[in-house]
Amino acid sequence: MNYENNESLNWNISASCHNMVSLRSAFFETEAEYDYVEINGQRFSGNQNIDMMVQPGSTDAVFFSHGHEKLAIAIFYSDP
Repeated sequence: MNYENNESLNWNISASCHNMVSLRSAFFETEAEYDYVEINGQRFSGNQNIDMMVQPGSTDAVFFSHGHEKLAIAIFYSDP
């Protein structure tokens, strides 16, 4: 997924399982320190990999870009 300057997106990740949910990025690259994805208060920026567990139900992932275009985000989730 490519993104534009000054973009703000919100994704709701929902899972109906009863276990913790694993969120992992297959590829992640943003402009370090300026563009980021935030999940449960944890920010990911630059080329940090997302590898975290979240509660089942509903979790929001928020994306923000400040200026320059960059490539790309791919996040997958599963019941471990």
